[in-house]
Amino acid sequence: MNVSELPSHKKLSQDIDSLKSILKIYKFFRIFGLKSKRFDKVSEQLENLTKQYNKHKEYAAKF
Repeated sequence: MNVSELPSHKKLSQDIDSLKSILKIYKFFRIFGLKSKRFDKVSEQLENLTKQYNKHKEYAAKF
């Protein structure tokens, strides 16, 4: 894997932060019994981005 193939560390961090804030909003609405398929999708996206972010950190730590 080339460094150029990796999304930028800063971009991943920003994406993760924005997804976390979206999840907080969805969790708030879930308290009131509102369910959303988007919540599950956002949760999945956050999980995938977090994995990418961690891989990026591991790869960057090698250099």
